[in-house]
Amino acid sequence: MRASLASTSTYTELKTGKSPSAGDSPKNLLLSALTQVRRLLPERQLAVTSSICIPPLQVGFSELTRAPLCAVSEFRNSLAARPKRLTRDSLPYNHGMQSRMSLPKVCRLAAFLLMLWVSLGASAQAPGAGPLLIVTYVEAPPAKGAALAADLHAYAGQIENGPGKPRVTVLRELGRPNRMVIIEQWPDSSSPAFAKSETELAAMVQPDVLAPMDRRVNHPLTPALTQIASTAFVVLMHVDMSLAGPAALKVLQTQRDSVLAAPDALGYEDAVQDQHENHFAVCEVWKSRTAYEAYTATGPAEDFRRQLAALLGSPFDDRFYERVGH
Repeated sequence: MRASLASTSTYTELKTGKSPSAGDSPKNLLLSALTQVRRLLPERQLAVTSSICIPPLQVGFSELTRAPLCAVSEFRNSLAARPKRLTRDSLPYNHGMQSRMSLPKVCRLAAFLLMLWVSLGASAQAPGAGPLLIVTYVEAPPAKGAALAADLHAYAGQIENGPGKPRVTVLRELGRPNRMVIIEQWPDSSSPAFAKSETELAAMVQPDVLAPMDRRVNHPLTPALTQIASTAFVVLMHVDMSLAGPAALKVLQTQRDSVLAAPDALGYEDAVQDQHENHFAVCEVWKSRTAYEAYTATGPAEDFRRQLAALLGSPFDDRFYERVGH
């Protein structure tokens, strides 16, 4: 809270001449600041779009925290479209106000919004209590693939026997054995063991990795997978939708139903990424690659890809893995 109050002092002093108090809510200050920018600037001077105009009670907090960045970006674009010589007197009266809005004041408000957006984002990094699905991608130099596998097995054994009791699966990418994934199914993210797990994993693999590990924290949307068989063929997908909402969830639910009804399908799990409600992790488990490829030629699989194509925000990403026992 202290960091958030520090970042809000610019706006509070602009509006009231007073420093923010401990009772000021960061969310309320953000709403107030957005309203101030919208009131002071005419639409033709700053095209503040619906991310600011949406009534506060109808917008989620994740959308609100993205709005300041939108405001700063659109303010910058509006400046580029104006004459080069922009002065205080060139700005018209603002929605019935009796004084003119100076450009420095606009810049200070925009800077405040960006600072508040950053501070709110930093304070919202810790996921809430409940089950989590952690998918971490790790890559080693080709000569260190076996060493990386040993690191991941050691980490899996350590945390599975610890107080958090997560279920851990280590996977190796087919055709690229130096690229691996470790999947952690935590029943309760409030466990102290979970809070330390990322640091412990990073320290354990650091001597053998080619690049920093890519860790994705997800909230499960379906029941957790049971233990993956050592002979199973595993498909991992990172699905980036252009929009979040019922349409995306419906497509994934339909895919789950069709996969689990297919011959030789052993399991399916999907989850939504923390802080990115339009990003999804999908894991399909099949008896063999042949079974998976037979399914991809069916009508339901083709429908899934067709419906997904209309919603994707980035290219479709699916990768094939085998389990590495530990």
